[in-house]
Amino acid sequence: MSTEPTEPTEPQPSDAASPPGLSRWQRLRRHPVLGRLPIFLVIGLGYWLWNDPTGPGQRELVFELQGPDRALVRTFEVQVMGQDGVLLERAQRFFQDEPPREIRLKARLPQERLDLLLFARDASGRALPLERREVEISEREAYLLRVTVRAPSGSQDAVDP
Repeated sequence: MSTEPTEPTEPQPSDAASPPGLSRWQRLRRHPVLGRLPIFLVIGLGYWLWNDPTGPGQRELVFELQGPDRALVRTFEVQVMGQDGVLLERAQRFFQDEPPREIRLKARLPQERLDLLLFARDASGRALPLERREVEISEREAYLLRVTVRAPSGSQDAVDP
């Protein structure tokens, strides 16, 4: 065995280091973050388009149920119609017991005058008359609409014993 001192050897480049023959573009593509940048850009663009910043804004319609027969409502339906008669939004809410005093509907609605068609039914499926409403949508985010519920005339539920 020889005890002669050996010269230190130069460290060999590891597999993780890029070889000197790679172009600048190839070195960028191998970078852990910059190599994924195109994917991040596509995802960001898709998210931006999905939210559609040029489209109608998110609005909340709050329907406050009032009247002597408010407790009879088991199904509440809202149809939002545009000025041209096109259905923009439709929502139904179902209740086991007495409905809450306020029913909320979130929807993307344009800034214009809209017709609201409101429908309600009791536990037996009988229609409870509600009025047709109009609402002018502006820049506000929430709109409170009071709805009076009355059982049809001649109904047994409308008469107190």
